[in-house]
Amino acid sequence: MFRESRCIASNVNTRDPWGGSFGLMQINGSNRGFLVRAGVITEMRDLLNPYTNLRAALALYRLHGWKPWGTKPSQP
Repeated sequence: MFRESRCIASNVNTRDPWGGSFGLMQINGSNRGFLVRAGVITEMRDLLNPYTNLRAALALYRLHGWKPWGTKPSQP
């Protein structure tokens, strides 16, 4: 979490090629569909809520492990 957002829940990275990365765990727009279908969010800005962001991160971790937070640059 520190590496992603410096533990600042309101952080948004608008330079992310997937429409931005949001919140504590810097979850990006490539995960939007999954998180909406899972009932975790209705829109990406929901990820600025720390509780919602950590729920989303846990759902992604259960699905993909640490892969969403890998060190390789993402490709759109």
